[in-house]
This record gives sequence, structure tokens and C-alpha cells, in this order.
Amino acid sequence: MNKDCPAITAAKEAAQRAFAEQTRLDGECIGYGCSPEQDAEIDAGEAAAQEQYWARCTNTPGGVDGC
Repeated sequence: MNKDCPAITAAKEAAQRAFAEQTRLDGECIGYGCSPEQDAEIDAGEAAAQEQYWARCTNTPGGVDGC
């Protein structure tokens, strides 16, 4: 609390309230453990990335083209 400038204190408190309300409203879970559907989507994306990596790097020497 800034006793010399109540306007700054009020603005800071308002910003903190707005942030707290936003996080409660937006509260979207992103990542593993949020839902089985989202976990499956993440797993599929990681599997596709691994397939692309191995398709590109199977016959490529290490250190070449990101392999």
C-alpha cells in the first residue's frame, strides 16, 4: 500500500482483481491430465513428430539436418 499516492494503490488493486477474475474465467487447462481427449491429441502430435524425425534421420548422419 502506497500511503503517499492512493491512486496508485487503487490502480494496483484493480489490476490484481482483474487478473484474478480473468484466470478464473479463462481457467483453461492445457497439457496432460486435463482430459482424455486432450491427452490423446497431444500423444498423436508427439507420435507424428517422432515419425517425421525418424523418417528424415534414419539414413542421415548425426549432426546433419537436425539429426
